[in-house]
Amino acid sequence: MINFGVRQGSVLSPVLFAIYIDDVCTCSKFYRYSYVILYADDIVLLAPSVIILESMFTSCVVKLTYLDVTWLLIPYSCCLRVGPRCDKRCKNICTSGGHLIP
Repeated sequence: MINFGVRQGSVLSPVLFAIYIDDVCTCSKFYRYSYVILYADDIVLLAPSVIILESMFTSCVVKLTYLDVTWLLIPYSCCLRVGPRCDKRCKNICTSGGHLIP
């Protein structure tokens, strides 16, 4: 018996979750050439620089903390660098809680 929420695996679950975290999409509106992609319970942040990515990530953390879904962040987060300098080491992205994003 379900007392609240929706059953896991339900067709309606991804739709309702997307509506619930839709506010996260506004994390990129202040940065040129940056994007937030939401799909089911996955969030992809695309940014032209590591500094902008870190700012977007911090903004997303604030919004997800407000929505009480911070369980999405730390254990599943990672950073991928794409482009001509993809093999160069870049600055670590640090969360407000002091965790480093690999």
